[in-house]
Amino acid sequence: MNDYLYRSDQFTKFHKGMHLLFNGCSQTFGEGNILEDTWSKIVYNYINNKTNCSGYFNIAFGGNNNFSILKNTINYINEYGKPDIIILNLTECWRGYEISPVGSKGGSNDLGRNLEQYSNNEKFNYIQLEETITNKTIMESMTMYCFDMIKLFTEYCKTNNIKLIMFSWAYYEPLKSFSLRDELIMFGNSLLTNIQEYILITNKEVEDYLLLNSLKNQNDNLFLMAKDKIHAGKGENLYWANKVLEKIFDDYSWN
Repeated sequence: MNDYLYRSDQFTKFHKGMHLLFNGCSQTFGEGNILEDTWSKIVYNYINNKTNCSGYFNIAFGGNNNFSILKNTINYINEYGKPDIIILNLTECWRGYEISPVGSKGGSNDLGRNLEQYSNNEKFNYIQLEETITNKTIMESMTMYCFDMIKLFTEYCKTNNIKLIMFSWAYYEPLKSFSLRDELIMFGNSLLTNIQEYILITNKEVEDYLLLNSLKNQNDNLFLMAKDKIHAGKGENLYWANKVLEKIFDDYSWN
């Protein structure tokens, strides 16, 4: 952890070499995984071996939402300079905010980070709406609004000559019947796939990859699931990393 409680090298305004920035939620923070098994560190190590990078900079944290991911990425750029490549692992598009008095126990970003928002003695906490039919219309509206913000951010990156790559860990959950969550994810992906910077990843391709490689890694109890039994394990992180590297390098080989 660095001085601002991010799982990252210390931030700097002086970058010698390629400047990479990673952002996302707990999946990109790497909860339940050792750092070297996280997708962002795998991508960083591969690129750093090919060309010197200025450091491993990851501003993801647990419970983060896409609106905050975009906002904090711009805050980082304003403070520490423009990255050459930004890679975002998006979460569900309907994660949002609630407002509570400052000092109250709230959302999962209660770690005193420097990017927390305050206004009129109130604090914005990060929440996720309960996935119910009652909330469906609100969640669809949030998804559309989230897509608009992501699209604006892609234009921001183009204007500033920043290479942007995005994907999401939020796809159909394995071994579960079709649900409202699946429907909402399908709706979000139908919008996001219109953005060329977005890598569409489906549950089937991830399951196929894990099935193909699980026997080779049967002695690794963190291959299929992280230590906390909630987050993606080493195998899924490897898959994400390979998809990202494939997007960056035309000649990238998974072997």
